[in-house]
Amino acid sequence: MGYKLIVSAEANNQLDNIIFYIVNKLKNSKASSEILDEIFDLYETIEKFPESFPMCDDPYLAKKEYRKCILAHYDYVILYLICDDCIKISGIFHARENYIKKL
Repeated sequence: MGYKLIVSAEANNQLDNIIFYIVNKLKNSKASSEILDEIFDLYETIEKFPESFPMCDDPYLAKKEYRKCILAHYDYVILYLICDDCIKISGIFHARENYIKKL
């Protein structure tokens, strides 16, 4: 089954803020480039194999069927939903963030 990937406006804004912070505050353009590459690779994997990532550990998010994908080399998580024939990327958060309250 083919899935259509939909990245929410909020997730796009979160990604923009992450990259802005890393480039402008941390002055680490290499890390920002690596994070973007890793996120876009994960988007492709999520689109092809959406059920390969687990449901969220949090009972509230699991009940809403959110899945969580963790970046391998950085402390960021992607939260998404499988909705019929599409995948909705709902948010990109730092792993220490209280993202449960932000969804």
